Amino acid sequence: MIVNWKSMTAAGAIALFAGCATTHPPQELTAARGAFQRARGSPASQYAPSKLYEAKKALDTANTAYQHNPGARDVKDLAYIAERKAEYAQVEGRTEQLRREKASLNSPSWNCSSRIRKSIAASCRRPSGLRRSRRTRWLRRMSG
Repeated sequence: MIVNWKSMTAAGAIALFAGCATTHPPQELTAARGAFQRARGSPASQYAPSKLYEAKKALDTANTAYQHNPGARDVKDLAYIAERKAEYAQVEGRTEQLRREKASLNSPSWNCSSRIRKSIAASCRRPSGLRRSRRTRWLRRMSG
């Protein structure tokens, strides 16, 4: 019996590489992981930690499903849900951050426009050549 060593070597190499091949996670799972990392680095960690925690739980569920059955359709579905929850957490965090910034800008310490108007009116002298009525209108325009 003649053995063709070249074909046996090629078949062995194919079997070896097929057995050692690793499956890459689906694109949806990779996207979900990236979205969670972005959300974790955003204001969500400070202003919407509960939403970020929900996103982390969803991502953990998708990762667990991938570990148990990498080719299952559920992995893609769970990863999609995890990605959306991470994006939602990021948006909620940014929204809360902006809401707080707006509230701090509306606080009395920042509301100095009336003080500025009064200061301008007090420091303004009657411009030369203007009658009293024009000066009054001018001051009203400046203060209002």
